[in-house]
Amino acid sequence: MNYGYWSVKYRNKGEGEWKSLLKEPGYWYADPMLFKMDGQIYLFTEAFKMRSQIGQIAVSKYENGSFTKPHVIIKNRYHMSYPCTFQYRNKVYMIPETSQNGTLEIYSPVGSILNSWKKIAILKSGIKLVDSTVCIANEDVYLIGYIENSKQYVTKIYSVDMPHFRLNEIGSYEHKDNIYRPGGNIIRRGRAYLRPLQYNCNVYGEKLQIVEFSPLENLWFGNIKEEMTTKDVSAFDKYTRIHTIAELDEMTVVDLYAEKRMLLNLYYKIRRKARNAVYKIKHGEKIL
Repeated sequence: MNYGYWSVKYRNKGEGEWKSLLKEPGYWYADPMLFKMDGQIYLFTEAFKMRSQIGQIAVSKYENGSFTKPHVIIKNRYHMSYPCTFQYRNKVYMIPETSQNGTLEIYSPVGSILNSWKKIAILKSGIKLVDSTVCIANEDVYLIGYIENSKQYVTKIYSVDMPHFRLNEIGSYEHKDNIYRPGGNIIRRGRAYLRPLQYNCNVYGEKLQIVEFSPLENLWFGNIKEEMTTKDVSAFDKYTRIHTIAELDEMTVVDLYAEKRMLLNLYYKIRRKARNAVYKIKHGEKIL
């Protein structure tokens, strides 16, 4: 039986070569998010712990032409992923995905370093938003969330009252196909706002699409500017799926999926499903 795992690759456009993110034993990594502070580039990722079958949040630092080995900075009893990190009025925040807990949470660093974080507020409870992405335009903060449940695909748009950590829904868009799930940080190229989308119509991680949109005009969908599959890059030939991309300065980061035959594949699958089922039972949810 095959069991998939995700890997993170990155490159500096000036170098061209795709490098693999270093790994801690017992983890695989996905959902790369780039962030720059004080001239230093950081890479936040989901760090999926194989033994417990649960996602945690890790950070790496770009030094001497490579990212350091990821270091876990946030972990909870529930699964966490997609660490959307941003700066607003000289303060740093992160909104990771915590949909398994039915919450949308916001974190901030403890002190001036990014190796220690604390939860400062729950922005919303009783909702399962996946891969929520922050967009800042003219000092206004917006959040793009996505609901993916039993063939229900909905994009939710919120304005964020940062001083009070409150959300105000300003748009809700239902989709027939699962092709609008956010797939990475908002990308700025000149004056253009671009956002990656996961095209999951036939299989999760089928391809990425990058669309131009206009938050200042409340237009959250637009023309497709680029598409990417694992077949488009020779360095990705052993991978079959891609679902997140981040760009910052000259740096590009993606995550890639490969299937791997392992003796423990069935054990990992059963353990993950059992853990998720137990968590749902404890929180009064239906097991589908």
